[in-house]
Amino acid sequence: MAISEINPTAVKIDKLIARVADGDIKIPAFQRRFVWDQEQVIELLDSIYRDYPIGSLLLWNSDEKLKATRNICGFDIPDRPSSYPVNYVLDGQQRLSAIYAVFCKDRTRTTSDDEDPSLDIFDIHFDLDSQIFRAGSDLVNGNHCFPLQALLELTAFLNALKQIPEKYHDAVKALHSQFSNYEVPVVTVTKRSKAEVGTIFERVNSTGTELSTLDLLIAWTWSEDFLLKEEIAELLDTLEGKRFGKLPDKTILQCLSAIIVKSTTTKSILNLDPEQVHGNFAKLVDSMERAIDFLSTQLHASKDFLPHVQQLIPLTFFFSKTTNASGEQLTWLKQWFWKTTFSRRYSAQTDEKMDADISLFEQLVVGNPDGLGKYVYSVTPEQLMKQKSHEK
Repeated sequence: MAISEINPTAVKIDKLIARVADGDIKIPAFQRRFVWDQEQVIELLDSIYRDYPIGSLLLWNSDEKLKATRNICGFDIPDRPSSYPVNYVLDGQQRLSAIYAVFCKDRTRTTSDDEDPSLDIFDIHFDLDSQIFRAGSDLVNGNHCFPLQALLELTAFLNALKQIPEKYHDAVKALHSQFSNYEVPVVTVTKRSKAEVGTIFERVNSTGTELSTLDLLIAWTWSEDFLLKEEIAELLDTLEGKRFGKLPDKTILQCLSAIIVKSTTTKSILNLDPEQVHGNFAKLVDSMERAIDFLSTQLHASKDFLPHVQQLIPLTFFFSKTTNASGEQLTWLKQWFWKTTFSRRYSAQTDEKMDADISLFEQLVVGNPDGLGKYVYSVTPEQLMKQKSHEK
């Protein structure tokens, strides 16, 4: 067996981007395509901004050129001269691709592939008022936001800074400093054959046992007379009869958290008091059943034909607060459903949007529908025809 070398380093984000743009780092064809949605990209950026660890990249440095490689998110990456080795990504390609696509100078493509992600998901701005990252499609007049595509390129940065009121300049400079100085752990493996690298790749991508939110909550709420996992399994069996038996565990936990603390964030879920979880689970079951009955009878929806699974969460909250919804309230719920169906509401900041929906439904419970007017949506005959063709 050849002697291998494993070289751990820490690389700043701008250096990673430059290495990708120069063709020094490539994605081998056996990697899956980019599959993240915009919310996952924003969560990655938020982790970097808060100086959280985002995990390491694993690269294979080789003189052996692979015949098939993937371009990153559909962007054409140049080939290096044959005399130069290439670093192939074995682990971390979703993170690396997201970073490159958000910060690269040019997002144009020379070719189009139906499987390439939409360029819109990389159009992300930093809201200087709320200190959160927002999708470009979410920006409204009056927001002071900085485009991340301009953050790490000096000329673009200075030009964008001129468009921002001076009182925000310190915040922009702090943002620039954080992303400029953040270092990503990179482990580079050398002197390994393709066969050995294939084994490394399979093991890296198949043996991880990351704890889920449910795993953690099960551990924290355990008692001899209450087993959360069994309670959820029983609930899913019940919902199966209503054609909603394959809901994600996270959705159920978000429904529970919405009922207890009116928030759906992971932090809120993990901070739930065990006694509250025990005491409210029966209410969760009843509220979810009535929310699903509303979707089934009023809108003819099932799990497979629900536009956004997130829509179930605020509906469950609503039915936890009222036993007999009036005809007027049911009309409001239908309006909300169709407005959120024909919008990009859940494309990013999903927890924030669901928490806002919960606040709206608090008002609907007491008979105030004013908040419905704030929901922006768009629907055209072409969209309806396209949607119909997909459902056939």
